[in-house]
Amino acid sequence: MRNAFFRGALCCSAALALTGCDLALALANTDSRFVTEEFKRDAARAKAAFQASTPTPSLPTMGNGIYVGFGRIDIAEALYGPEGTQLIGQANLNAAFSSSGATLDGTVNNFFYRNDTVFAGLREALESEDPDQVGAALEGFESASGELTVTANSISSPLFEADVAGSIDTGSRSFLFGGATAGQFFGDDAEVVRLTGNTVGALTVTDGSTAQNADLIIIGTQ
Repeated sequence: MRNAFFRGALCCSAALALTGCDLALALANTDSRFVTEEFKRDAARAKAAFQASTPTPSLPTMGNGIYVGFGRIDIAEALYGPEGTQLIGQANLNAAFSSSGATLDGTVNNFFYRNDTVFAGLREALESEDPDQVGAALEGFESASGELTVTANSISSPLFEADVAGSIDTGSRSFLFGGATAGQFFGDDAEVVRLTGNTVGALTVTDGSTAQNADLIIIGTQ
């Protein structure tokens, strides 16, 4: 994104026509910040690791885990509806394991969104475990600002509860998140973590004062 703005600045400093500069900056503002080979690879890798793993039998008693992956949020026009606003961001989570249990914290940020979209396209691309399909499914997504924080301070088993809080602003809509998600570690040594939540359960999502129908999933792998 920085390079995109730099190109826009060079265009203007070169004394091109005003319309040319406006066009360059407009392209910079809609340029994909994270649909890079790295993000596509990380998202596909996290999904593949999850799909290949089995539930963690017991928590590690020492060490730390750094998890990288994605967070996907579907905000449906109707309860359990197949379309609406879809968001995806980059997940970075950290776990600390000890003989007394574990903790987990982290963020999901660098969000992109698309309105009036059918959720199945991105879902199926992630299921494919193919970075190129993930990238293709993100065509037409635009940047959004904001961040979600994930916190679980007292984990005593591979199944746990984690709090999610934060906001995401698309420009035309501003979503506020709060509440709890269901977490679980996967792999023999907790190499994968997944969090799921929806507004039928303990997750709350509002746009202004209006409650939303939302489904959230976060997956990260070491």
